[in-house]
Amino acid sequence: ILALIHLMTPKNPYNIVYPYGDLEHDASDYYPVNYHNAILGAMHAVPGSKEAEYAAFWMSHTAGDGSILYEYLWKNPNIRETDYRGLIPKKYYSKGLGFILSRTSWQDDATYYGFQCKASEADHMHGDSLSFNIMRKGVWITKELSGYDAAHTEFHNSLLIENYADYDNKKSMGGTQSPYGWQGD
Repeated sequence: ILALIHLMTPKNPYNIVYPYGDLEHDASDYYPVNYHNAILGAMHAVPGSKEAEYAAFWMSHTAGDGSILYEYLWKNPNIRETDYRGLIPKKYYSKGLGFILSRTSWQDDATYYGFQCKASEADHMHGDSLSFNIMRKGVWITKELSGYDAAHTEFHNSLLIENYADYDNKKSMGGTQSPYGWQGD
């Protein structure tokens, strides 16, 4: 739940999900229904916890709707809301997702920074490891190029290491990562 909360950007003019993975392919600012459903499902999985209370607060204070079915199955009106903004750190490392996320505050005009430091060999991965994005006062200062034609590393704000072509090891001409992983989707 903490990773999901930290992945939401400050408002610009509404909260969006930090652009990574398949979310990168929508060039517009993106609030997917599945993200709302993920928070709802996570809240249901840890009833009685502080994280569930944070998730309940997030759901009632963030734009966007989830699936009616998920709402019916998992929304628990008995979970009280706890405003997490003064309780959880503004910096967060998600080892499982491979993200470092930071913001200057929980206010709408905060500066927001994200860095992807995930594993570089996974099926259906994108060429965005070691990439970063910065948002300030609701405007992207740096943001990777989005769209299905921008899968290679050079289209992301990435640090390139071993920048050579090695087709036996599935490394592309433009960077260290082959889009869509070693299996090539």
